[in-house]
Amino acid sequence: SGIKGFGNDFWYVRGTGIYRSSDLGTSWTSVHTQTAAQNDINLVQDLSGCMLGWSAGTTGTTSKMTGVPPPPAVCTYTWTPQTSGSTALLYSVKSVNNLVAWSAGATAVVRRTTDGGTTWTNANPNPGVIVGDIYNVEAIDANTAYVTTSAASTFIYKTTNGGTNWTQVYTVAGGFINTIKMISPLNGYAF
Repeated sequence: SGIKGFGNDFWYVRGTGIYRSSDLGTSWTSVHTQTAAQNDINLVQDLSGCMLGWSAGTTGTTSKMTGVPPPPAVCTYTWTPQTSGSTALLYSVKSVNNLVAWSAGATAVVRRTTDGGTTWTNANPNPGVIVGDIYNVEAIDANTAYVTTSAASTFIYKTTNGGTNWTQVYTVAGGFINTIKMISPLNGYAF
């Protein structure tokens, strides 16, 4: 979850730093320093061919990366710190497009932005439905997302209304699901 790439470009988070490699990982350059440790990074390719995305970490920190379309060949990128509205440790972030991203973490915190990160809203407003720490969020769009928790049992929850309501769709006793990866709106993997 802490490393993502497209083509020759790879990005990863470690501690408070965000790093980039443009040569398939042979060398790495620090491109942004956040105020708190980052746990996850997620990127998507925008219509110009550049990447955009978010990082998420401790004390609710988030940062958004945007790319400037290449004149002929190389995109230039800028990371901008954002306020998620939570101080909880964020374990996971999922970029859907340039406006929509979801983040989740400790104490069942789920945050969502639909305006490029200008505002992040509480996407788990009904306490007690999701309990425990959320280790992964997988978002399909602004309304549909899945999260997984792990404690004595692992649960997968789904929302189809932007987080207003969550429904438990899977559980396994004594297991641990670290990642959900959807390959289409109806099919995916949990491992």
